[in-house]
Amino acid sequence: MISVRDPKEFIPHGRGHCSRHPREVGLPPPSSDAAVAATVTGKQQAGRWRLYLYPEDGEDAAEEELYTEDNVLICSRGQGAHRAFTLDAPVSNALRCEYTSSAAAHVLSEHPPQATDASQRIAALSCVSAAAVHSWTDDGEHFITPLPFQVRRLWAMNEGLLVERHVTEDDKLPTLFSLLHPLDDIAPLITRIGACEPSLATGSQVSVALVCRRPPLCVTYDQQTGTHTVWRVRRTEPAEWWAPDAGELTMAATPRSLSHCSVGPSPAHGSQLRSEGGTPLPRSRNNSRLNASAALHSLSAGPGPHSRSQSPSVLALSANTASYLRLHVTPSPQRPSASTTAGSVLDETILEQGEPLRPEICLQHVWRDSLATSEPARGGFLTTDLSGVSYVVLLLPSRGQARLIRLDTAADGGLTVRGQGTTLQARDAVAVPSTSTMLVVDQCSSLLLYSGLFRLCKVHVPGIPPPSLSLSLTLPPSLPGSPFCPPRRSSLVASARGGGGGGGLEARFDDALSLTLSPVRPEPEQPDPSPHKFDSSTGQEDVTMPLSGSVVALRDVCGDSVIMEHSSGSLYRFTVPSPADSGVLAACLRAARGCLPRELANQLTARWFMARHAPGARHMTPEKRWRAFAATLLRMLGYQVERLPIGPLLDVTGPSVSHQRGKRSRSEDGTDEDWEFLLASTHHAEFVSERGAAPAAGTPSEYRVEPSAPLFPHIATLLFVLHLVYEDCKLDSLSVDLLPAMAAVLQQLALDLGWDGYVDHYWRDFPGQCRQPGEPHSSGISQQDMTSVQYPNYISRQPPDLLQSLEDRPPPDAAGFPHLAGVNELSAHMVMVYALLRGQGTELAALLRPVPPPPGPSAEPGALLGAVTELLADQQTRDAQHQQRGQQQQLSEQEQRQQLAVRLMDKLGYVWSRLQQLPAGVRLPLVCAVLAVRAAPPADCSDSLCRLVGREELTGAAPPPPGPPPPAPLPSAQQPADSQPTQGDGAEDGSECVDSELVQLLWPADHRLEEAHQMLQSSRPVTVAAPPRPELSDHERMDEQKRLLYALCQRTMALPVGRGMVGLHSAAPVVTQPLAVPPLCLTGRAPPRGATVDLSEMDLPANMNTWPHFHNGVAAGLRVAPDAEQIDAAWILYNRPKTSAENPVEHAGFLMALGLNGHLSHLARLNVHDYLIKGNEMTSVGILLGLAACKRGTMDINTTKLLSIHVESMLPPTSRELDIAHSVQVAAVLGVGLVYQGSSNRHMAEVLLREMSRPPGPEMENSCDREAYALSAGLGLGLVTLCSGTDQLGITASLHQLIFGGNKPPLTGPQKEKYKTPSYHIREGETVNTDVTAAGATLALGLMYMGSGNRAVAEWLAAPETLYLLDMVRPDLLQLRTLSRALVLWDQVEPSTDWVDGHLPPLVRPDTERSHQPGMDYQTISQVYCHVTSGACLALGLRYAGTADPEAYRTLLHYTRTFIGHANSTVSEEAGRPTVENCLCVTLTALAMVMAGTGDLDVLRICRYLRARVGPQSVTVNYGSHLAVHMALGLLFLGGGRHTLSNSPPAVAALLCALFPRYPLTSCDGRYHLQAFRHLYVLAAEPRLLVPRDLSSGQLTYCHLAVTLRTADSPAGRQVAVEAPCLLPQLDTVLEIRVDDDRFWPFTVTSEAGVKQLAERLKSGGRLNVKRKAVGGLQQQELRAQLTQTLVGERQTNWSAQSELLLSSVSPEEQRSLCRHLLPPGCADGGRLPLQLTALLQLCLSRQQAELFLPAVSLLLHTRSGRHLRPLRLLRLNGAGSTLGAIADCAELWIQAELAERESEAGSALTGYLTGRSVAADPHQLSAYLSFFGAPRWGCLAQLPQDCLQEVERVFDLLPSEHMSPLERVTVAQLLAAPGQA
Repeated sequence: MISVRDPKEFIPHGRGHCSRHPREVGLPPPSSDAAVAATVTGKQQAGRWRLYLYPEDGEDAAEEELYTEDNVLICSRGQGAHRAFTLDAPVSNALRCEYTSSAAAHVLSEHPPQATDASQRIAALSCVSAAAVHSWTDDGEHFITPLPFQVRRLWAMNEGLLVERHVTEDDKLPTLFSLLHPLDDIAPLITRIGACEPSLATGSQVSVALVCRRPPLCVTYDQQTGTHTVWRVRRTEPAEWWAPDAGELTMAATPRSLSHCSVGPSPAHGSQLRSEGGTPLPRSRNNSRLNASAALHSLSAGPGPHSRSQSPSVLALSANTASYLRLHVTPSPQRPSASTTAGSVLDETILEQGEPLRPEICLQHVWRDSLATSEPARGGFLTTDLSGVSYVVLLLPSRGQARLIRLDTAADGGLTVRGQGTTLQARDAVAVPSTSTMLVVDQCSSLLLYSGLFRLCKVHVPGIPPPSLSLSLTLPPSLPGSPFCPPRRSSLVASARGGGGGGGLEARFDDALSLTLSPVRPEPEQPDPSPHKFDSSTGQEDVTMPLSGSVVALRDVCGDSVIMEHSSGSLYRFTVPSPADSGVLAACLRAARGCLPRELANQLTARWFMARHAPGARHMTPEKRWRAFAATLLRMLGYQVERLPIGPLLDVTGPSVSHQRGKRSRSEDGTDEDWEFLLASTHHAEFVSERGAAPAAGTPSEYRVEPSAPLFPHIATLLFVLHLVYEDCKLDSLSVDLLPAMAAVLQQLALDLGWDGYVDHYWRDFPGQCRQPGEPHSSGISQQDMTSVQYPNYISRQPPDLLQSLEDRPPPDAAGFPHLAGVNELSAHMVMVYALLRGQGTELAALLRPVPPPPGPSAEPGALLGAVTELLADQQTRDAQHQQRGQQQQLSEQEQRQQLAVRLMDKLGYVWSRLQQLPAGVRLPLVCAVLAVRAAPPADCSDSLCRLVGREELTGAAPPPPGPPPPAPLPSAQQPADSQPTQGDGAEDGSECVDSELVQLLWPADHRLEEAHQMLQSSRPVTVAAPPRPELSDHERMDEQKRLLYALCQRTMALPVGRGMVGLHSAAPVVTQPLAVPPLCLTGRAPPRGATVDLSEMDLPANMNTWPHFHNGVAAGLRVAPDAEQIDAAWILYNRPKTSAENPVEHAGFLMALGLNGHLSHLARLNVHDYLIKGNEMTSVGILLGLAACKRGTMDINTTKLLSIHVESMLPPTSRELDIAHSVQVAAVLGVGLVYQGSSNRHMAEVLLREMSRPPGPEMENSCDREAYALSAGLGLGLVTLCSGTDQLGITASLHQLIFGGNKPPLTGPQKEKYKTPSYHIREGETVNTDVTAAGATLALGLMYMGSGNRAVAEWLAAPETLYLLDMVRPDLLQLRTLSRALVLWDQVEPSTDWVDGHLPPLVRPDTERSHQPGMDYQTISQVYCHVTSGACLALGLRYAGTADPEAYRTLLHYTRTFIGHANSTVSEEAGRPTVENCLCVTLTALAMVMAGTGDLDVLRICRYLRARVGPQSVTVNYGSHLAVHMALGLLFLGGGRHTLSNSPPAVAALLCALFPRYPLTSCDGRYHLQAFRHLYVLAAEPRLLVPRDLSSGQLTYCHLAVTLRTADSPAGRQVAVEAPCLLPQLDTVLEIRVDDDRFWPFTVTSEAGVKQLAERLKSGGRLNVKRKAVGGLQQQELRAQLTQTLVGERQTNWSAQSELLLSSVSPEEQRSLCRHLLPPGCADGGRLPLQLTALLQLCLSRQQAELFLPAVSLLLHTRSGRHLRPLRLLRLNGAGSTLGAIADCAELWIQAELAERESEAGSALTGYLTGRSVAADPHQLSAYLSFFGAPRWGCLAQLPQDCLQEVERVFDLLPSEHMSPLERVTVAQLLAAPGQA
């Protein structure tokens, strides 16, 4: 009998919550007093509940309760209500299930679903209410699935729900349905028996008794036959329902009853799914996810406004249950198209024919029971016994039995049933999966515990009142049996004393009383029907006392806790203990199950279970548990435990002796129990062992082993497998304390079996607790009984030695170390790991010898060997790749071995904390290997391997260390007034998102970023400081101030573009509030009084601030990071202007910014339509460009349709003319190029080519700003044909004609008839107007042939060399030709002044001497010089964009300063100041592109100088000049220094669109270039700032990196040293990035996968986790110097001189404290030990191996005491020069010094030991000699011939110890004991 733990009364949480639930609004809640009173009286209230663990698998599983009462469903988690739902109708069948997201993935598919289709599980709560299934997901979604019938019950399957329909008699319709997703239609189930055709699950005689999720099983009951059938639940196969015949969906099945099957030929073309009447079953359209029309909600009575409704077919048919399948309708001959509207589907479903239902789930027949019952099973469950055998248990209440059906796994992976079912007498039962047991209520209402078919024991529930107190009321109140005093349960265990006194009577009385109060009744006299009843005659259970039954039923099981219903009506919850404790005892029981027959293994488990958890037993220490288990095992082996010599080491009195002694009254004179307790104490055992004699409880001849014991024939097998457990425990420091007691017990078995090798093995390990070999001993097993002992072929008489297997390389013919699956896994792991450390890469299969596992599949040995084989194969693949690439292997052979060993440990799931549990000797080589890999981790290091070696900074998701909080979120538009930033703090312009810690690292010496923010802020009034002029009147002074304010406003309106660059991707918004857009302030204040100056009463354009507000909105939206979460359509629409005070133009810019960031793709097409139909010009521009940027290069068809509406030539000729604004058309044309970027789509290329040469007209159309439209079409054409390099589309000639002029091409396309009417405004003639088409065609040609090096095209674009030809070309077009020529010759661009000047014609070059001839056009020469030079500078800036190349920087800085100097020179007079100003802006922009993100001071000073040119003296400085200067300033601090520009072809194309060298004259100018294109630089920006972060402190830091760049002349690349934080070069040019800093652990990123991972990390902040070394840099050099001085110097320094330096290098704090305790002088050996430990610590720290110090100290301290000497040989694996070698040398010196003092005594002792004689010497000393020198086993020389043996003994005796040391004696013995040497 066992006693359960923690019995408590149970009340469902939902019951109390329901008592306080308000129910319907307006009704008072029920009285809480009444509810409490009902609870106290014990009457169970109405309501149903279910308790379970959720999730079922996982460490974070928690208890969850579903409680239903009336129309309320309450989900409780933990100690309180988690969610509560109130419905309109009563709730039933509440359960938790998992839907699958791919259930309706092939609704409209023309092909059957494949097996590889991925699905995602959706966890949900489901219930039935009002003929509908309500489902609530964990994400908060609520689904309502109406059903056209009444539901009998819901069942949770592995995927979705099984719906059982409520049927009536003679009902022939389908009964079972499946629902895989709440938005799908219910589908009927089909059944299949063997090779029969599938049939429908129909009929009223079939009901479901049980559904299991894992494995997927279903048990049904047939009322006709009265039998149960087991089915396997699986998805239907396409062949079972998919038979394509003329496009029809047919069903290859015929309807049958669920219990019948007929085999017959199928029709030729397949037959549809039909009912009994032969009518096809219509299938509702599975498009409920697609057609969620609001009109369908009127057909549903239940769903609310936030629910999801089911498909219209089921909704419509739900009104008529009898005809819900419409059996009178024939199937539709055609499938509906995807575009069918909801209304048409509804009409067709109701009024017309439907399609056949598609089944999703098939029930595959497995087994049918032969036992007929009168009614179905009340329920059931799946249980697994302790041996791993699974059973399906069905509860048969009418028979009072439980039916057990054994499941097995078939060869094909399916399920089979072995044999017939077995019946147990049980009124109720539940499975306890965590303990692999089953709790059963027998016919007497008592509790029994089963494991499968085997009854383990009875179960006692303490502390529960009995159903009748008649016995208690007759007792005196002082007796313990009174109901006011808890009963005594200690007497349920037999007393250890034989008798005497009144103890026996008292014990019997307590037994009678406590058993009467127990809910357990005695067994009936009739035999137990259990086939494996446990024999109670052994004394383990007492059935003589009457037991009262009080258990009514068992309810839910949650983990190991069970809820029991008592006869009093109360519910009690208790915990069922596990049969096997964790740790060593669990391993022993697993070992027994692995070698014993199943019945004997279960019997051993039951005996130990009852001994461990007997009533009255309390918590026991591991040592006491082992003593009790050993006593139980020895008794079952036939031993008289009380008479054994090792009796004091065993718990012979049972686990409850101490409890009984504490309960009984104490006597001053003592009792017999005191003496027994003293003999059984550990102190007595240690006292006896120290005297050198075996513990005696009598003479050895006084005990005998009973051969009739159940386990006696398997004593040898048990010794062998328990020895494997013993060896495995040596590798676990948590179990090492049990090894002495285990060795004593196992040696006792070996002594009785006569296995001298085992006896010697245990004595060597623990000479104080075990007998010395050779001592006289009489075995308790006679020779006659020895014949009945079984010796399986896998056991060996010589003990398997784990340490020997780890030390040596076994010979080829040696048997491997035994491996019992599931028992000594740690030993098998270490054997393989140490084999790799030794370099044994072949014949690994011989290292382990699999011991036959228990019956059943077990792949553990094969899995381990497979992991090692796969690891070696991967290593060979890597070596072959290195050889193929010509790379030399940088690792030595020893380092390769260590890396393989560490990789294997990682594959086996080892972590650093698990390594700490290994003993010091075994752990040290592994830790050394881990440290070696830490210093040089492999390139393909997995995350788990990084964590194992302590390189967490290399993981993809390193844990965030403690550090500063994340950047502040973006400000919202709804902040309270008191939280708004004050004037002057600049927080409204994006500076609140600046990472101050990062800025201090980037620019620690100044505040350049703050200065840039000040120059770009536009939310505060500007200072209008007009120079004082006394001659002006007040009115004139005000006019002058307004003119100055207008000039300042020109600059203010140009600021938002640059501000958007600085704040690019800097923060994430608060999704609960709209985004705040900083105001664009166009007012000023005049000093000294600050009077307000505005632009009123000035004649200004009406749309002057339209584009500035658009830019302001873009700047605000660009701050949203691309990886910001929850940026969905709802938040975008939430930011729409709600009042007239909000500017819709800024929202248009905000939309474009979201498109550039990639968030506009979340906007639904319906929302896009709502935006476009409003007709706002700027909103349309933002939407079109934003969507095109989101879909760049995807050729998305929906986006193409959207853009085609706004491009006239893409519409059919009969389409209706649309009034589309010109700027919207310009944006749409470029959007087409973005969507089809790099595709070379012929149709789109031809369309854009036509649009470029689009003539003006008809009438007044297409007459204004034609240049911008043609330029947009040219840029779009260049994007479509980007880098094509050839004229595959045949458009090069057309582009040449558009550049250089010629006759107009004939009109083509669908709109050619429209342009036959000429324009009334513009007359161009028959030639091409190159002033309109040349710019776009030139850039299109350059982008098309970019990087091709085509000399012919390059010559076209070269500047003319004669003055006559120069006069034929507009000078600004030469700027674009020079730029395009550089694009064609992309690889020949050089960062030098010679290359820039090389583009100038000889006539124009500055070094050319020109004679001042009369009539020479100096204006043309100067303009050509300025434009060609600036065009070459722009090309140079594009080529080296974002590289910060020093040569390109110096070249562009030179020309920038040159143009600044030209402002007041003759060049400006000849070429014109506007020309010089424009070329200066272009050159400055090129310089900023090269230095993008660097914040260069020289460029910042130039920008600050140029932006100060405001006023009457700067007439030529207009809005475009300020725009260019502030764009250069923004590029300089792009993304706050986190971003830079890419120079890839797509990025260059985007930069050309954004930085087109023709800037607007005014803020409303859009003639040549649409201002919205200025923001397309975002498509070229990329985050490349790498910021090191110290992983330990979480602080940003500096770190030196070595970056290897790819070069054309050298495959090894060019190495560049940088100091991070820094901007990395473009990642496609990076070969390798290596941390090259003495302070941090190095690592290298080399592979393409590593570079991609680095790119992802740059996008998420660019944090590079680096781990600081314990000792680094100068500190490491100083330690090495001190180490040399300590070990070599004449004056050895002491500990105190280096304490601060050493202790500061040791971490964590607990290791530092231990070092401080170990290393003070004088702690041992007069100061000698601390000095050597100090040197050892210095050695570990200097080699970056501080983790070796503490296990080394532990090993040294053990070896000095003579223990654990054998692992010292493991330290020699790394060679003599390693740290482990130094530790081994130190330990061996100490041991030899200790052993040398008694070397003379050891000589004779060794001689007697080796020759097999009894030795009278110190056992500890002799064991230390044997372990240290590796002597062979006891009596190894006894096998020699007698004469030879006598000669050896005489030689050993004659030679004194100074002539033959113990090591030499051992060596001679090893040679003589070798086979064949005698």
